[in-house]
Amino acid sequence: MRFAFRHYKIMIEPGAAVGLAAVLNRQIDIVGKTIATVVTGGNIDLERFCRLTNTHSQ
Repeated sequence: MRFAFRHYKIMIEPGAAVGLAAVLNRQIDIVGKTIATVVTGGNIDLERFCRLTNTHSQ
Protein backbone atom coordinates (compact mmCIF):
# COMPACT_ATOMS: atom_id res chain seq x y z
CA MET A 1 0.00 0.00 0.00
CA ARG A 2 2.76 2.39 0.94
CA PHE A 3 4.77 1.55 -2.20
CA ALA A 4 1.77 2.18 -4.48
CA PHE A 5 1.05 5.47 -2.76
CA ARG A 6 4.62 6.73 -2.81
CA HIS A 7 5.58 5.56 -6.30
CA TYR A 8 2.30 5.62 -8.24
CA LYS A 9 0.33 8.18 -6.18
CA ILE A 10 -2.62 5.80 -5.79
CA MET A 11 -4.39 4.74 -2.61
CA ILE A 12 -5.04 0.99 -2.66
CA GLU A 13 -6.80 -1.27 -0.20
CA PRO A 14 -4.99 -4.08 1.68
CA GLY A 15 -6.38 -6.89 -0.47
CA ALA A 16 -5.23 -5.16 -3.65
CA ALA A 17 -1.70 -4.89 -2.29
CA VAL A 18 -1.28 -8.68 -2.26
CA GLY A 19 -0.74 -9.07 -6.01
CA LEU A 20 1.56 -6.08 -6.17
CA ALA A 21 3.56 -7.36 -3.19
CA ALA A 22 3.95 -10.79 -4.80
CA VAL A 23 5.39 -9.22 -7.94
CA LEU A 24 7.65 -6.78 -6.09
CA ASN A 25 9.01 -9.50 -3.78
CA ARG A 26 9.55 -11.94 -6.68
CA GLN A 27 7.18 -14.50 -5.21
CA ILE A 28 5.99 -15.39 -8.70
CA ASP A 29 8.03 -15.89 -11.85
CA ILE A 30 7.33 -13.00 -14.23
CA VAL A 31 10.50 -13.05 -16.33
CA GLY A 32 9.57 -13.03 -20.02
CA LYS A 33 5.84 -13.01 -19.24
CA THR A 34 3.09 -10.47 -19.61
CA ILE A 35 1.29 -10.12 -16.29
CA ALA A 36 -1.49 -8.07 -14.76
CA THR A 37 -2.65 -7.50 -11.22
CA VAL A 38 -5.93 -5.92 -10.19
CA VAL A 39 -5.42 -2.88 -7.99
CA THR A 40 -8.48 -1.37 -6.29
CA GLY A 41 -8.97 1.19 -3.57
CA GLY A 42 -12.65 1.42 -2.80
CA ASN A 43 -12.59 -0.44 0.51
CA ILE A 44 -10.16 1.61 2.55
CA ASP A 45 -10.98 4.39 4.97
CA LEU A 46 -8.62 7.38 4.76
CA GLU A 47 -7.75 7.27 8.45
CA ARG A 48 -7.04 3.52 8.33
CA PHE A 49 -4.97 3.95 5.19
CA CYS A 50 -2.87 6.60 6.92
CA ARG A 51 -2.32 4.36 9.96
CA LEU A 52 -1.32 1.35 7.85
CA THR A 53 1.04 3.27 5.62
CA ASN A 54 2.40 5.73 8.19
CA THR A 55 1.26 8.66 6.10
CA HIS A 56 -0.72 11.68 7.29
CA SER A 57 -4.06 12.92 6.02
CA GLN A 58 -4.34 16.66 5.44
